[in-house]
Parts: sequence; structure tokens; C-alpha cells
Amino acid sequence: MHTDYHPILLALCLCACSEPFQGGSGIDVLPDLLSDLEPEGCDDVDGVSIEGASSYFYGELVRSDSVWTGSESWLLFSNPSWQAQGQGDCQIEWHLVADEVGTQGCDTCDLGLSVSASIDPADTSCPESLYSGLETFTVGYELERRADGSASWHFADSGEMLGEGHHADDALNYITSHQCVWF
Repeated sequence: MHTDYHPILLALCLCACSEPFQGGSGIDVLPDLLSDLEPEGCDDVDGVSIEGASSYFYGELVRSDSVWTGSESWLLFSNPSWQAQGQGDCQIEWHLVADEVGTQGCDTCDLGLSVSASIDPADTSCPESLYSGLETFTVGYELERRADGSASWHFADSGEMLGEGHHADDALNYITSHQCVWF
């Protein structure tokens, strides 16, 4: 990993590690999903340089009583073309509040979450045009929690895979697979 990309990871770690969530076992007992991100591989399309970024969504939730709270971050690692336009690595962060609900789109899932999200402007560093219209949203997630502590995350409405993560008694996290986004 290039050192150019460490500021986002450091900021995320400082947020997640310096102020652990309250309740249960806490997010700090789950494996670190941010250490193996690949910030490269999105430099061009069919040999043509285009502004873009390596993209991941990372989320973590902790349960207190029957409510889950946490955050979801869209992490963007800018490619050379986007950097040439003055845009460095950035993130968009939403605060999450989720209620447990039944599952509907994933036959093997054992936990459904109805999630409400609202943008956190203090921890958002990407251009507003990237999240305009997404300042608040609701979404359903469903999880298949396995005995080994791993978890698959799915969208409730379609059953499609969101990402992979981990679970403990009162803590959940996930990361999506690497994707390229173009601007």
C-alpha cells in the first residue's frame, strides 16, 4: 500500500479506535477490515486515463438495548487523473441508526436491519456533488452470521451481496469488494 493513502485509513482508525462504541463487546473486538484495502487499479478504462477512484463502503454498528448505531463510510482513493484535477483521497460518512427486523430477501440470513442514515459533514471530505441527494436515506440489510464470527451482508430488498464482515455479541462490521468509480 502506498503511503499516499494512509491519511484516510489513519483517520478511520482514530475514529473507530480512540472512541470505542458503548455496549456489549464493542467494535474493537472485531477484525480490522481496513488494513488490506487496495487503493489502486482504477487508473484507466481500456487504456484511456479518466478521473476516478478505487471505491469501498465500510460500515460498523454496535447494539445498545435493541437499537444498533454506528457509521457507514464511502472511501474513495483518487487515481492520478482525479488527483491532477486537485482531488485527493476522500470519504463520505453517514451516521446510522438501525432497528432489528425480520429477513425477507436472503434465505440463509438470521438478522435483518432497517437502517436510517444521515450524512456527517464533519467527517466528510469528498465533493458535495458525490453525495448530493444522499444526505439521508433508508435501506434494509440482512446478515448471515456464521459460528466462526464471519458475516455476509446482503441488501434486504434484493438479497444481493453487499459485503463481508464479522460479528460479535453486540458488534458488526463489513466492507464491500473493490470497485472502480469514474467521474
